Amino acid sequence: MDRTYDRNLPVSSLTISRFVDNISSKEEVDQAEYYLYKFRHSPNCWYLRDWTIHGWIRQCLKYGSREKALHTLKNKVQYGIFPDDFTFNLLLDSYIKDGDFKSESAQNKRSHGTNRCRQSGGESGAEENKEQESSFNPDSVSPLQELRSQLETLSKVESAPFQTLVTTVAQQNLAEAEKLDLEQYEGRIRVWEAEKRQLIQREKELREKAEQERRERLEAKAAAQQA
Repeated sequence: MDRTYDRNLPVSSLTISRFVDNISSKEEVDQAEYYLYKFRHSPNCWYLRDWTIHGWIRQCLKYGSREKALHTLKNKVQYGIFPDDFTFNLLLDSYIKDGDFKSESAQNKRSHGTNRCRQSGGESGAEENKEQESSFNPDSVSPLQELRSQLETLSKVESAPFQTLVTTVAQQNLAEAEKLDLEQYEGRIRVWEAEKRQLIQREKELREKAEQERRERLEAKAAAQQA
């Protein structure tokens, strides 16, 4: 690709796609980032394929360069990285699996909400809490305890923590919930593969045509010299 750029020739979307698909190390991820940037600022920038963006994110995750993927996503205008939902979810899923889902914005919202409550509540809120505490009726606990005892007798009370119960239910329903998404994803992969085959065939035909035209020029030149 460097030779192509040095000759001021356009790099095709298939060329950049092949480079991304053939990444085999973290160093090559860095090289691919450079070429994605170059491609974005080339005449063919509009032809960066969805499957190339998908492959770029996958390769970044595969070779431990998640932050590189996030960087190109944050600077999407400079790199042309506009992923679809499936591709974007790959990156999100990697953060969730690592437990890295605490964003600074969420913390700011919580902080802002806390400060606002403190300002609006003031001392009156504290007084209301005191009144609620003083008006608390211990007799109301008895019916609740009785109800819990009845539920325990009927084996209707789960001893596991709430988070464990939620996780269990989610895992039980995960396959069914993901079924439609997986079918759509597999369908999109098939569409990408078909489009790629068409581009490869077109590229082959153009090369054959160019080679044929080159031979014809050489033959015409040779004939002119003999005459």
